[in-house]
Amino acid sequence: MLHHTPDTKRAVAEVFRVLKPGGKAKIMIYHVPSWTGFMLWTRHHLMKGKFWKSARRAIFDYLESPGTKAYTVHEAREMMTKIGFKNLDIRTKLCPGDLLTIKPSKRYEAALYKVIWKFYPRWLVRALGDRFGLNLLIEGNK
Repeated sequence: MLHHTPDTKRAVAEVFRVLKPGGKAKIMIYHVPSWTGFMLWTRHHLMKGKFWKSARRAIFDYLESPGTKAYTVHEAREMMTKIGFKNLDIRTKLCPGDLLTIKPSKRYEAALYKVIWKFYPRWLVRALGDRFGLNLLIEGNK
C-alpha cells in the first residue's frame, strides 16, 4: 500500500530504516506504463477529449482511491537506490486488472463494459508478457 501514502519515498525510507542490516525488503508499487493505466486513460481522458492527460494521471485519479501513485521502472530504481537499497531486483507483472479477470466495480457495470469484459483480448495481453503489467515488484537488501 506504499503507493497510497502521501509520500511514497518517505514510506519506503522508513521500510529501509527499520529493516535489519542485510535484510531483504519486498515491495509492490504500481507501474506506468501498464495495461490498466492505458484502459483508465482511454476511459477517463481519451473518451472525454482530454487526450493530453497522462495514464499516470488516470491512475492517480481513478484507480482505487484518489492519489494512487505509479512509477516507471527507472523511477523505482532511482528511488530505491537513493534510499540505500542494494542488490535490487525490479520487474513488472501482469495483474488481474490488466487482464480484466476481476469483477467490475459498480462504476463499470453498464452494458458497454460487459461487452468490453467479454471481448477483451486477454490472450494477446498474456502473449505480450509482463512488460506492461501494473504490478512493479521490487526486492532489495539493506
